[in-house]
Amino acid sequence: MPSSPDLNRIPGMAPASGARSRPDPGAPADPPAPAAAASTGPFARLRPDNAWARLGAPLGLPVSPTPLPAPRLVAVSESAAAALGIDPAGLGRPEALAVLAGAAGLPGGLALATPWGGHRDRAWAGRLGDLRAFLLADGVDAAGRPWALQLEGAGPTPFAGDGDGRLSLAAALREMLFTEALAGLGIPTIRALAVAASDAPGSDVDCSPAATLLRLAPGFVRFGHFEHLYYCGRHDALRVLADHVIRTWFPELRDAPHPYAGLLREVGLRTARLVAAWQAAGFCHGAIDTSTLSVLGLTMAAPSASFLEAYDADHTGAGTAAGPQAYAAQPAAAEWCCYRFGQAMLPLVGSIDQAQAALAPFRRSFGDELERLLRLRLGLAQARERDRALLDGLFAMLHQQHIDFPGFFQALAQVRSDDASGDQACRALCVEPAAFDAWVERYRARLREEGRDDRLRAAQMLQANPREALREARIEDAVRAEVDRRGGNPGEGPGTLGRLLRALARPFDGPATAAAQPD
Repeated sequence: MPSSPDLNRIPGMAPASGARSRPDPGAPADPPAPAAAASTGPFARLRPDNAWARLGAPLGLPVSPTPLPAPRLVAVSESAAAALGIDPAGLGRPEALAVLAGAAGLPGGLALATPWGGHRDRAWAGRLGDLRAFLLADGVDAAGRPWALQLEGAGPTPFAGDGDGRLSLAAALREMLFTEALAGLGIPTIRALAVAASDAPGSDVDCSPAATLLRLAPGFVRFGHFEHLYYCGRHDALRVLADHVIRTWFPELRDAPHPYAGLLREVGLRTARLVAAWQAAGFCHGAIDTSTLSVLGLTMAAPSASFLEAYDADHTGAGTAAGPQAYAAQPAAAEWCCYRFGQAMLPLVGSIDQAQAALAPFRRSFGDELERLLRLRLGLAQARERDRALLDGLFAMLHQQHIDFPGFFQALAQVRSDDASGDQACRALCVEPAAFDAWVERYRARLREEGRDDRLRAAQMLQANPREALREARIEDAVRAEVDRRGGNPGEGPGTLGRLLRALARPFDGPATAAAQPD
């Protein structure tokens, strides 16, 4: 990775070239009348405390969504609903649909839009903010776990400029598929709880109907929330935000000698572990910047996200040529963003040396976690110093031949430690099988060194290598089928989308399918 950025350097304050000018929403204003709260339905049991709203105007503005006309429920994440403790079947009821469409608020909630900034393409892009997303409410459940609900696509916020604040059904479903895939793999992510749609036109270029997406997360705090306050000179509000984050999600830091440095260190470590999980799973975010990285170490899915199919270290989520958003460049991009977060924390941390010391563990943590996850995928129970060379050789071979990434790891479980009788499935994926033959002998020797039973190792590998892979063709088929469909029960019956969502929620179950094989 490149050397750490200089925390003393402050990027220019002007918005990036071509950025749209927007009215300043920071001036005090009378809050709009809140939408009517749903008194019954699956949301009625939630008990919001609106902690973010109590932080004050610099961190959020009360807003009223623009309801989606004639909404219908399209998709529900059953596991996300279960995590919130609500009945997924109830989300199709009229009172729940009113919340999903932005026509009613959550009981006790107050809808907010939050301002944040960000570095994009390593340049300060100025203030951005929730353009079409509304924080409906936040709270703490009976077990003491923080939760927050955010509604995307219910019209413009004061930060939207001249945008209409609408979301297309295709974009909403694509995000839901990625969040379900990530959650099924055990990768920390913001969840897509439900999607509602209307026959009204969406604002995106895919010509699909308008939709809303209800997200669930412990919180929606971005690096850019801190950066916005730092560049505005609102160090008082910066402290309020940092104290809220520590109090809500990192209470163990409250009594630490240097709580703000501790927060910076923890954010760096969480980000390092998150990116290691992306790399091990072949996930390419496609838009890593300080406006899309979560302080809580959660994946905030981008429209350009994708999973590797034919392995290419230079692959980007948008399918373009190699660059700063390429798969192989993700660790360096994330580390650079952590240092930008550290710059925003300087007024609280106190010195550049303290901030750099807090972020120094990033690379070690990333490397250790990535090797741990890859050993699981290769069925290696113990760590060895020469494992790095084995892994480097594997990924060089995958890249040179553009070998099917999910299919290869599924097939690798068939390799035996004592002979080549189980090599055929992997060899069939290689354009140059001789390169595989050379590598697999090193791998076989490593397996013999551990002396584990092949059947036990293979069974454990199948719990680390998903049978269900989210391939672009499957996404397109599921989204197209749902966009073309009208009415019906979401995620049920013969629907392509429903079947795919269920498969992604349990990616390690059942026999290997065509999803894990090359097209």
